[in-house]
Amino acid sequence: REWRSFLDGKNLLHEVEECLVALETFLGWLGVSPSSEVRSQMHELPVELPVTPAAEVPPQALTVIDLCCGKATFSMLLTYLAARLPLLRAKVARVIMVDKMQEGAAVAPSDRVNWSHISATVADLEERGRLENGESPLSAEPAADAAGPNPAAAALAHLAALPVSPWGGVNIHDEAFSDRLHALPGPVAMVGVHLCKGLSPRCVGLFNGLGPAKAPFLSLAPCCLPRLAREGGWTVALYEPPAHRAARKGRLERRAWCASGLKGVCPVCGVPDAPHRMGACPELPADPGPR
Repeated sequence: REWRSFLDGKNLLHEVEECLVALETFLGWLGVSPSSEVRSQMHELPVELPVTPAAEVPPQALTVIDLCCGKATFSMLLTYLAARLPLLRAKVARVIMVDKMQEGAAVAPSDRVNWSHISATVADLEERGRLENGESPLSAEPAADAAGPNPAAAALAHLAALPVSPWGGVNIHDEAFSDRLHALPGPVAMVGVHLCKGLSPRCVGLFNGLGPAKAPFLSLAPCCLPRLAREGGWTVALYEPPAHRAARKGRLERRAWCASGLKGVCPVCGVPDAPHRMGACPELPADPGPR
């Protein structure tokens, strides 16, 4: 029942075809290259695919960002494929699906999405934990190949293997979203499938802003791109060193403070009824020259 909304989608096949390109690119970058022999065996038992030389992958486990995910087709493919690929499970810690849509009865219909299938993946992860600990499964329906030579492995091969966390109601153009990405532990791999118009330049800007150490991978498969004839063109953010980023955020905060009309509070130190002007704040650098 939880999967009905996802599997009955009229565009599911098209979405899967689009995600396969990004998925193959990501697996190749990780050093996982499915062979034809392995593909023919994947319906029988979980196997680890052979490792091929790849670009430098960070030693820490990755967080995969499924940007503007919609129904999270890419996230679903990745978490269930990981059930059969131990190498993929070892290199990816979690998947975060990001979209402006969100669940909830209080959400406007135009901004509402049915993510009930995510709860099914959570149940799968709990079931996987029980099986890996040698406990009896809670599911009353055994896997179709559970009577094979390795029933436990066959059962695990049908369960989600990577935690999937929904970030709903997110505007990726907000500066706060970039802050959330920076705050994530370890490196992130960004994937954008079927991004429309200005979402693709923003995706590239987010990737640039995180820097190569924080975001070593990007796979972008746009739906359409904005018109280049637009007046002024489109601006794509570049990488900022941490000090420059902090200075820019400080300027934005002071600008917002000035626009708020607050009086009597120093925007630098935040002291109410401060006995000094902003330019004379003691927290500013002690520079005798002009500022």
